[in-house]
Amino acid sequence: MNNNYNCSFGKLSSLLMLVVAMFLSTNAEAQDPRFSQINASGIFVNPAMTGLYEGQSRLSLNYRDQWSSFLGQVPFRTFGATLDYRFYVQKRDFFSVGLTLMQDEGGDSRLSMNSVKASFSYMKQLSGGRGYRNVQYLVAGAQLGYAQNSVNWTALRFSTQFDGGGFDPTIPTGEDFASTYNFYADFNAGLLWYALLGKDKSVYAGASVHHLNQPNISFLDNETETLNSTYIIHGGGEIPINRDASFLPVARAMFQGNSYEIDFGGTVRFTTSDFNDVALRIGAMGRVVNGVDRIGTDALTIISALEWDRWSLGMSYDITVSDLSTFNDGRGAFEISLTYIHPPSRRLGMYCPTF
Repeated sequence: MNNNYNCSFGKLSSLLMLVVAMFLSTNAEAQDPRFSQINASGIFVNPAMTGLYEGQSRLSLNYRDQWSSFLGQVPFRTFGATLDYRFYVQKRDFFSVGLTLMQDEGGDSRLSMNSVKASFSYMKQLSGGRGYRNVQYLVAGAQLGYAQNSVNWTALRFSTQFDGGGFDPTIPTGEDFASTYNFYADFNAGLLWYALLGKDKSVYAGASVHHLNQPNISFLDNETETLNSTYIIHGGGEIPINRDASFLPVARAMFQGNSYEIDFGGTVRFTTSDFNDVALRIGAMGRVVNGVDRIGTDALTIISALEWDRWSLGMSYDITVSDLSTFNDGRGAFEISLTYIHPPSRRLGMYCPTF
């Protein structure tokens, strides 16, 4: 925190506890929460992915539970929900609107972030006609909304509350915490390009910037704690293997302040002509992050998903491979996603990659 004043030992200790609590409750790699299932949480990666599916509307739910193996009843939990709807404009261009909700909470202090944002995108066709060949789109998107951070100060212990024989919660902390919550506006924007080269062959690439306004998230009066902008570059596609299988590579690089995270990997999607509305995905993702003094591998994510008609159910597990595995025996985070896509009332002539 950017607090430029002299602290007593008690205040310094409590400040350090607060920094640790905030650091831990944001998944340790950066200030922003994120989901390992990149393809199932696209709008949280890039607002330009609003409306990017073959259907009229979409509902997506994501849940992540991290480090419960050694944090017990106070693991880091992240919940996300999105609802978006696409409108036909003209000449196969589309305009989409959406709503995103996110809650992230963890640690003894119950430090949490809650946000609600409106999402918009415009999809401009660059080339191609009907069908899946030689179709290209450029998509611009934006998100605007509000977020709230909150913390439970009473759940923390301060050095001034130790009387020499033990901890006494009735002793005043000596701290002057102005509030247990704060509100701030938040603005994100992004671009995405994709090309369809065939029925099961595509490529896409995008970039987004989150917290463009760099809001003040400090709980303290007359103090400023800037939420750094997050810069994301991501991409992927689909490569056919044979008639019944294809490989979907995906990558994401996130940069926020002095921290960065790179995720890469993919899934193999299996289909069969006997069940055209059913598909199975299996794959893995690797994660590289920068630590205090070195760059290292953080986790290996195992991913599986079942697609059935208009539904998709995904499950994944992060296996810790960093030094933290010494304390949690490699147990990291469990994640689940559920997506429903409603078909349009009439054929819109819209063709998208398989994400």
